[in-house]
Amino acid sequence: MARPVRLGVPRERLRGVRHDRSPRRLWKASGDVDAYLKWAPNGTYKGFQDCFANGVSAAQARLLAAGQRPFAVSTGSEPSGAPAWKSLPSWAVVGTADHVIVPAEQRSLARRADAHITEVKAGHLSLITRPDVVTRVIAAAARSVR
Repeated sequence: MARPVRLGVPRERLRGVRHDRSPRRLWKASGDVDAYLKWAPNGTYKGFQDCFANGVSAAQARLLAAGQRPFAVSTGSEPSGAPAWKSLPSWAVVGTADHVIVPAEQRSLARRADAHITEVKAGHLSLITRPDVVTRVIAAAARSVR
């Protein structure tokens, strides 16, 4: 049995929350689960380094995997409200070697948002592997909305 976790939160607000000693799982009263990307390959999943961090050094990929923040599984299905791209200018950096979001899907979404599209030979983490390109796109976006 896991020891109680002291969070500095009144006890009544913690009712219905189960804590597992594993940092990989936290079941919430809502039934939602915190999720992480696994390091090892599994079935069609190529593993953290070859899928999410392709193009990043092995050492940096290990650091990214160890330091990742959880995401709630429900975030992929909950409505987000009015999309900002309908009323604001948009830019997109499409990684042509992305193994997380297929580049064709990225292009389709960017065209739907009428975004200024820049393609770069990079995986999902172009912000890390190609900061020069991402910086140019951000600077161009900032200049255009002054």
